[in-house]
Amino acid sequence: MSEKEIKKRVSEYIRRLKSDNLEEKREAAWELQNLEMKAKEAIPTLVETIKDEDWAVRSMSVLAIGKVKYDKINPELTQILLKDKSEEVRASAVEALVRIRPSDINSLLIQAIRDEHKLVRERVVWGLGVLGEKAKKAIPEIIEILQMPDEGLLHSIAAWALVELSADIAIEPLTETMLLTESDEIRFRLALALAYLEEGEGEGLKEIRKMKNQGRLSHLEELQLEDFISLKLYK
Repeated sequence: MSEKEIKKRVSEYIRRLKSDNLEEKREAAWELQNLEMKAKEAIPTLVETIKDEDWAVRSMSVLAIGKVKYDKINPELTQILLKDKSEEVRASAVEALVRIRPSDINSLLIQAIRDEHKLVRERVVWGLGVLGEKAKKAIPEIIEILQMPDEGLLHSIAAWALVELSADIAIEPLTETMLLTESDEIRFRLALALAYLEEGEGEGLKEIRKMKNQGRLSHLEELQLEDFISLKLYK
């Protein structure tokens, strides 16, 4: 797509964002966040639509702001993260702030990790994993999430984040959660995270080998096991 065509499309999406037609506004916000950095000309309008009455328009406008990495409204994004009534919008604010990375991103995410809605907590833990070792102060909070009962996918995301944070301190609680997990899919993810954190053949790799011998791994999981073993051998 040529630059001229992109500008034409962005102008049209801006027009639709100002429409009274809800479907047009939603579609325009969706398209603008897909354009990422190419949507910069829409910033003034997006700054207004993050306050729209419709949660979907707000959510996609927030994502678009994050994807153009517009850092002039971080206080507004912070308020959305902590106070918007829609969990989808709060989750979008997490993603936007992780992309923009304000100086207080760690403290913001640590504050939001206790959100009442699981979707937001999942996105926050994901964000901390993306930040990697810069988010080491959040390790205790992520371990606390890991120890909560019946969190399923959130446990899996937390385990991945702890690997990204090189959190050796999480080996014991990760082992405990793995052994209590009934879902083979989540159990495998926890075991794989544990294997990455452990030296040599620890409990994580032993659990994965046991699951493999019992025919409890999917084809994709077996490939992930092979990748892990190759990586360990390469090291």
